[in-house]
Amino acid sequence: ISDGYIGKYKTILYLSIVYCIGNAIMTITAIPFGGSYNSYTPFIGLILISIGTGGIKPCVAPFGGDQFLPHQKRQELAFFTVFYISINLGSVLSIFITPILKTEIHCFDDNCYSVAFAVPAGLMGIALLSFVAGSKWYRQVPVEGNTIGMISGVIMKGIKGKLGSSPAKEHWLDHAVGPVYSEKFVKDCKSLMKVLVLLLPMPIFWSLFEQQGSRWTLQAGQMSGHLGNFIVPPSMIQLFNPVLIIVILPFLDAIVYPALNKVGIPNRPLQRLTMGMIFAGVAFLVTAAIQVKIDNSVPQSLEGGNARFRFINAAPYNLHIHMSKVKDSKFPVKNLGWKMDTGYTDIEQGVHEAVVSFNNSLGILEDHTMSFELHSRIAYQVIFTSVAGQFKSKVFKHEKLERTGKGKSTIWIVNTLEDKASVQLTTPVEVKPVKFMNISSFDHSEYHTLQQQPYKAEIAYKGEKYYSNVVSSFGAVYTLVLQVDQKNPTKVIATQHIDVTENSVSVLWQIPQYVIMTAGECFFSVTGLSFAYSQAAPSMKSVLSAGFLLTDAFGNLIVFFVSESIDLGSQVKEFLLFAGLMFVTTIIF
Repeated sequence: ISDGYIGKYKTILYLSIVYCIGNAIMTITAIPFGGSYNSYTPFIGLILISIGTGGIKPCVAPFGGDQFLPHQKRQELAFFTVFYISINLGSVLSIFITPILKTEIHCFDDNCYSVAFAVPAGLMGIALLSFVAGSKWYRQVPVEGNTIGMISGVIMKGIKGKLGSSPAKEHWLDHAVGPVYSEKFVKDCKSLMKVLVLLLPMPIFWSLFEQQGSRWTLQAGQMSGHLGNFIVPPSMIQLFNPVLIIVILPFLDAIVYPALNKVGIPNRPLQRLTMGMIFAGVAFLVTAAIQVKIDNSVPQSLEGGNARFRFINAAPYNLHIHMSKVKDSKFPVKNLGWKMDTGYTDIEQGVHEAVVSFNNSLGILEDHTMSFELHSRIAYQVIFTSVAGQFKSKVFKHEKLERTGKGKSTIWIVNTLEDKASVQLTTPVEVKPVKFMNISSFDHSEYHTLQQQPYKAEIAYKGEKYYSNVVSSFGAVYTLVLQVDQKNPTKVIATQHIDVTENSVSVLWQIPQYVIMTAGECFFSVTGLSFAYSQAAPSMKSVLSAGFLLTDAFGNLIVFFVSESIDLGSQVKEFLLFAGLMFVTTIIF
């Protein structure tokens, strides 16, 4: 369309309008008409945005390059650097501002997706108007017909000549030279084919690079985002990439490349592309090393034949527990208003008997014998309480004893009170509370996920409301026990117990892999854009730019294929696989 029919300017203009319409549809469909969202209409918006992007991206960089005359090579190279920096400035704003617009502004329920879509839609509209306003100053290269069709024709005729009885030619495409295809156009096709061959290894680079938004973000979800008083959500860690590009690109252009030229170290485009691929492979070696560190910090899983259990005492007196099958089996279990350790013990599966001893409210020693069955690879907690002066105990089986892996925490509530109770967890960050309604006496709720924020628990019990504080840390799992406050028996409190400890590896450990990968991107992507433009004939610049961008699409397909069809049993092995693929591809390149 661009090189063959309407030119780059009109292609950008028309498909930017399509892009704006797609953004507008996304904004409108994010409004819950009649209290509900339409599940299908957003796909129309996404399709239009995809079509718009597919038309804009391969044309913008070549159209910018067209504005320079042949003697302005230095300015042309500088343009591609500035162009790439501007793209990443947009990424910084998007990554930083969009979550704020989505969560801090509350227009529907607990979010405002419509505003998060409306702002970029409005900015795109302003950008489009600015683009049109400057049209009279643009230098536009005339189109030369159906370029893709003509290239296909040259290739087909070249193949027929090569396989047929025609005399041998210096290049197989030379068979296409004739009245239909000029010698100049065939020469342009030969230069295109040479560059396209160089593009073949590039999908492997992009298969590594694009995992910043998938595998690396998932890895960040397994890490701790606590940085002093600040909290870094897993998705926010991606901000490192565009910020580093804005810093590294000018540094390379102003200092590194001139210094290499001065000392005579080659750094031509193909060598820069090679360096970019090496850096990407090294980044994934670092990523694998960090994953090993994360895996080593995960709580030890249960071995076959063993169960895990702990005691929680919500009764108004201290307990002493003796279990005949457990070595050193006397468990002093104090009544704790706040218990922030796991306190689990591993034990053989099977039926276990425990003798619970305590001095009741009258000071009389009581012994209670209880038995419970524990199954292999399952965790249990035995909770004790006193209801209307009667000692009670119950065994609760844990449904979740693993970290969430998404950076959030998980919590459930056990009600040890004599009547049903409801709990609402609220935080200033979210308008919509997390609700646990009508939990029966000595029963438990479902699990809910929490953000990494301090929460206030509002307990509704027998017409009264009571309040307790609840903490939430990255990846942790908690049990919240509703019980009578032993210091003030007329008051109800919530005591929090850790089932699974929080993520312990800091997300700052990801900075080295981001620095290395971003440096690789600066060597690879900017060089690739300018190289694709400089090597293409005037009639094929958008075609070659599109080919360069297609390598990114194929890179995403490689990630999808590997993740869905190859089970290596370990994320570390998958990272090492991609690093190995990158190094092999670099050698071939």
